[in-house]
Amino acid sequence: MTTRKTFEKPALSIEDQISLLESRGLHVDDRAFAYKVLSNINYYHLEGYWYSFCDKSKPDHHFYDNVNCSQVVRYFEFDNELRMLLFAAISKIELSFRTRFIYEIAMEYGASPFKNKISISMLSHIGRNLMKDFWMISNIRKKNTSFTIRKHMKKRFLLSGLWEN
Repeated sequence: MTTRKTFEKPALSIEDQISLLESRGLHVDDRAFAYKVLSNINYYHLEGYWYSFCDKSKPDHHFYDNVNCSQVVRYFEFDNELRMLLFAAISKIELSFRTRFIYEIAMEYGASPFKNKISISMLSHIGRNLMKDFWMISNIRKKNTSFTIRKHMKKRFLLSGLWEN
């Protein structure tokens, strides 16, 4: 069993966060831009994006040469746009599934199925059959979408930082 230690990193001001990133090799051409970004996007949330730009062979998460703040932000923005596109598509699939589910129940048991004594197990059976038609939904929901940083923090520390959201 792994022994976990208490989270002891100090809270840093945004200016100090920028300085820490620069000390680790991130090029910050526009401090005002970096300040605005870190004011609106949590440091630890962004860490999940800049981790790809870090040289894992160096201690303390040093960045590869010539990595700048704008690159990390573009990576974050791309991920957000992709997430919104996928969410829009998944929402349509979900609405279609719910519509078909309700239709099947209404056609079989009427507009008030619980009044007609439909059981939860019957609903589950109908739902499972419809899920076969919508295999994409089940595959998407099975995927693990948690951030690597959250796994890392929970594995290493008894208490994670307030800023991990």
